[in-house]
Amino acid sequence: MSIIRFDLIEIVQIIRKHRRFVLIVSCVAAVLGAAFYLIKNKKYTAKTEFIVSNPSYTDRNNLYSANEMTFIDYFGGDDDIDRVIVLAESDTVITKIVENAHLAELYKFDMNRPTAMERLKQKFTKSFKIKRTEYKDIEISYTDRDPNIAADVANESARVIEESFRGYYNNVRRHAYDAIKDKVHQEDSTINILTDSLAALRDKYGIYDIISPARENVIIGNVKGTANTGFGKGMEQIQNIEALKDQFVTDRAKHSSYLNEFAPGSKADELRLTQVISKAKPPVDPSGAGPILTVIACALLGFFFSCFIVLVSTYYKAIISLQR
Repeated sequence: MSIIRFDLIEIVQIIRKHRRFVLIVSCVAAVLGAAFYLIKNKKYTAKTEFIVSNPSYTDRNNLYSANEMTFIDYFGGDDDIDRVIVLAESDTVITKIVENAHLAELYKFDMNRPTAMERLKQKFTKSFKIKRTEYKDIEISYTDRDPNIAADVANESARVIEESFRGYYNNVRRHAYDAIKDKVHQEDSTINILTDSLAALRDKYGIYDIISPARENVIIGNVKGTANTGFGKGMEQIQNIEALKDQFVTDRAKHSSYLNEFAPGSKADELRLTQVISKAKPPVDPSGAGPILTVIACALLGFFFSCFIVLVSTYYKAIISLQR
């Protein structure tokens, strides 16, 4: 018996010779693939897309820009998108999504166990995907056996991510707002104390003229007083306290203006930084390969497997016959 060369022509002839076996194996693999598709647990993937706005537009310097206008792109840049993705993959945001979507109840996790939350977050992470697209928007997808749960979790994820992203900038403004507000309250208290002191000094020395050096636009005339002892000292005290009070009043007016500028964004739902362009809906078709593609893939797998078995078996028989 001649040695089998196993070139392309020889391989085709061997497969053709055992075509019945190859066909049977391919058909069996196709039937098994169809059966597997029918009995397997189908999963559904819901997707939502949103764009990120430029946070610079919500800054007080741009909201109240009166002197010079600077062009700022309405859409967020790559750095802003990166920050959104980092927030979405953070433990804080994942925990909030899991709690808001009530996944512990839906997946029947016993939260009394110490490791329940960690296992629940791991299960969520496996089904949750976030990515940027070539159009600089963000796509969120969630996979679950229930299409309604998949859609609800995807939409809730987009809402929580936006809330966390916006909350960072709003918290910065809110902290500045609270600091300025406390300063205004302190200035109010100081102004009230200085007002009481001035009123007492004016009544004591009988001086009711405006004698504040800080009021440069006020023409100060001659202050006439009595020959009472301490009149000059009283005038100096009134002048010093009046100048100090005028400065506090000026600072308070300026800080009150700043307070109004930092007010936008201090409320929970102001100055949103993302815009959903495609809301997640319960998917109709399950994710993964469809029935036709599954049957074809299994049939091809059976075909190549049977061809491999036939070729190996033929080669092995040729080796045995040669040795004999």
